[in-house]
Amino acid sequence: MTIWVLAIFATIQLVSGGALWFYQRSATIDLFEQRLLERAANMAAEIETSLPDLDESALDLIARQELRYPHFERYRVDVLDADGRSVVYPQTRWPETAPDLARRAIAANTHLRAPVVDEDVGFFVSEGASVEAIALPVTGRLGEQLAIVVATSDAFVARQLALTARVLIAGGLVGLIASAISGWLIAGMAVDPFRRLSGVAGQLTPENLDREIVVESPTTEVSALTEELESARERLRSAFAVQERFLSNISHEIKTPIATLLTEAQTINKSELNDEAREFVEVTEDEMRKLGRLVESFLTLTRVREGSGVTRPRRYPANELVMDSLEDCQQMAEQYAVRLNPRLASGEDAMDLSVVGDPALLRTMLNNLIRNAIRFSPKESRVGVVASQDDTTFVVAVDDEGPGIPPEVLEHLFDRFVQSRDEVRRERGHGLGLAIAKGIAELHGGDVVAENRPEGGARFTLTLPIEAADGSGVATDADHRAYEVADADH
Repeated sequence: MTIWVLAIFATIQLVSGGALWFYQRSATIDLFEQRLLERAANMAAEIETSLPDLDESALDLIARQELRYPHFERYRVDVLDADGRSVVYPQTRWPETAPDLARRAIAANTHLRAPVVDEDVGFFVSEGASVEAIALPVTGRLGEQLAIVVATSDAFVARQLALTARVLIAGGLVGLIASAISGWLIAGMAVDPFRRLSGVAGQLTPENLDREIVVESPTTEVSALTEELESARERLRSAFAVQERFLSNISHEIKTPIATLLTEAQTINKSELNDEAREFVEVTEDEMRKLGRLVESFLTLTRVREGSGVTRPRRYPANELVMDSLEDCQQMAEQYAVRLNPRLASGEDAMDLSVVGDPALLRTMLNNLIRNAIRFSPKESRVGVVASQDDTTFVVAVDDEGPGIPPEVLEHLFDRFVQSRDEVRRERGHGLGLAIAKGIAELHGGDVVAENRPEGGARFTLTLPIEAADGSGVATDADHRAYEVADADH
């Protein structure tokens, strides 16, 4: 936009500057010719009264008096007869232009002008200037027909035009700089609302569709565009809400059949079955568990998305939350031959350090992070779970020694169904665990961020606001029982 302002200003300046220059040129030349005619006419009147006794000194005196103005710096004046001979000086001092001009003026009985080109006029002509000659008819006392011829340099015109050009160039440069600054400011003010709208639109995700789009601007166009974006956001939010409700309803509907099939599979006496039938029951039982965990993941994610997850907020001792999650994940760590390496928050206030929320959701959140780290850790490696207090925030860092997070996945790691290519190929998990963990953290006023460690592996940092110990009670073991959810893959 700044370039457009500069281009428009430059075009206007060129047109207006060119018009002004031509006008100034025409006005200056007209003024010069008008003054030259006036001065020549005055000299002609005085010469008529002085003839035939006019001599060189008298003519020079008349010329100095009439041509003393700065318009005429250098000049030559003479009086010629009809044959082009000087009646003042002993010999003609003029080039061919002057006698010819005098003869024609006498014959026409009016003043005539002519430029003197490539002829010696007897005085210095500055660079860029030219010589102008004018002849006026004069009648002597005895009735003889004469003509006064004045030749002068138009250096005055050249200086005025050069000054005008310098002023226009200087003004143009100053104007360009001023227009560039003005254009930059105007462009910034005009584009800023659109830039903010673009930023807001770029940040829209299924997780933040509940956030209203508000961009204040006095312009009607920006307000109309803001309303359109807000209307589109509302339509998307409604569509996602319908999708979430459908997913929740379907999950509830198939939860009971899954539980029934799983119970039936578990109650079958496998000792009475042949090998093929036993394998079928075990596979069925395993698949029903996976499907059950997926359904629970959908239901938990729906609760988090609807913001209705914290139905029974309780105080939960922070270190106890970590220990409970470690206990939940210990069996999986043994299966993967990974050692859990915890470090609890320490200090004088560590015993009273608590967070407030739904105990089941809190354990689900931390379980997902730890299980995710276990899954990506090589055998005989360690998963670090380090708890600490940072002012009013409880921080848990979960480190693994795995391959780290691919750059193309890191940006969208907490979106639903996001998995690395390796995990998709192995058909492990569903890509919901990290989305659930982040959603639960945000629901409790916290957050989860992921990064690659310089020494290798990934680090997931959980932050939750701390609740001061106020005797409101600690959740019981029953309250702590978490949902079994599918782990996310990075």
